[in-house]
Amino acid sequence: GIHLGAMAGTIDVVQRSFAGLRMTSDALLFSPKMPKGIRTVSFHVRYRDHLLSINLEHGKLTVSAAPG
Repeated sequence: GIHLGAMAGTIDVVQRSFAGLRMTSDALLFSPKMPKGIRTVSFHVRYRDHLLSINLEHGKLTVSAAPG
């Protein structure tokens, strides 16, 4: 089966390493560092009761309100 701790670690790598995501009390900060072999990364994050859709491509970061 899939180990929950392993999945959480994977999400952490994508959010903090690839996206460079850091949450503060008043802002989401990004400093993307996408590996060369990965073209795009997409994920959702909840911040201040808003569900946001994050999409990363080399040289482009998009943050938008996610449905729901």
